[in-house]
Amino acid sequence: MADATEPQEPHRASRRLGVALWSLAAAILLVAIWGTLRGAGPTNRAAPTPLAPPTLLPEIAATNQPVLASAPAPRSLATSRPARRTPTAAPTAAARPVQYWIRFGPTEDLREVEALVARLSQSYAVVGRILTSDRQAGFRVVATPLRLRSAAEERRRTLAAVGIEASVVSDGDGSYRLDLGVFDSPSAAETRARQVRARGYPAVVQPNRVPVYTVVVGPAREAVALAIARTLQASGFAPTISRRP
Repeated sequence: MADATEPQEPHRASRRLGVALWSLAAAILLVAIWGTLRGAGPTNRAAPTPLAPPTLLPEIAATNQPVLASAPAPRSLATSRPARRTPTAAPTAAARPVQYWIRFGPTEDLREVEALVARLSQSYAVVGRILTSDRQAGFRVVATPLRLRSAAEERRRTLAAVGIEASVVSDGDGSYRLDLGVFDSPSAAETRARQVRARGYPAVVQPNRVPVYTVVVGPAREAVALAIARTLQASGFAPTISRRP
């Protein structure tokens, strides 16, 4: 029995060695194939197609000069702006008729002025305005005021006895004074003041100011203004006519 199994052991070992060699050869072959495929990968890619050179027009190709693209012509500013509108003339207002002011005075008689203004308003349908001012009219001599009217009256009688006329006037604050008259010149007024002082009574010279009145009538049209002027001239005034601005 021992002799029958000994020849089989070398046969089995030989078979194992053969299988191992085939496995090794197959592995080497696979490695070789894999390496070949990896190395050939980039070379198998398609190469990029080179760009074709630009096609030149016949006349440019002859000179072989570079071509510059022409920029579009700039638009004219004049054509881009809206058309300027011509201002429309405003409707012309109707021309105002020419009118005039009529002026007369000054005068000291307020009652006469008021009556004349009322007459003009009724006759010509115009308005008259009375303007008040004052002016110097001579020189007045007055004595110093006294608290009692009886004392002022006693002085008046004393002066009248020697030919100096005077009147007692109230100052409006409860006092009274002697009014010794109005004189045209300052020298005449000063002479009277010295006469009063010579009798022992103080006296002074003052400018005599009186209110005066000026009237402005209108505005009125030319024909009416001329008619008003004639009416004023007939009443003793010298009117002036001025055009209304």
